[in-house]
Amino acid sequence: MNDSERAMEKFFNVAGPCFPDEHYMLPATERMPDVMRLIRQEQYFAIH
Repeated sequence: MNDSERAMEKFFNVAGPCFPDEHYMLPATERMPDVMRLIRQEQYFAIH
């Protein structure tokens, strides 16, 4: 693996917007099955 290939490896981004082609991502709906209900009810929540 050369330096340019190494620079393009995916990683978990914790410091800003995530882009699926650059970052590993976990679906929020699998971790928070009630998230759509909270959104419909205009409830506040945090994803950690």
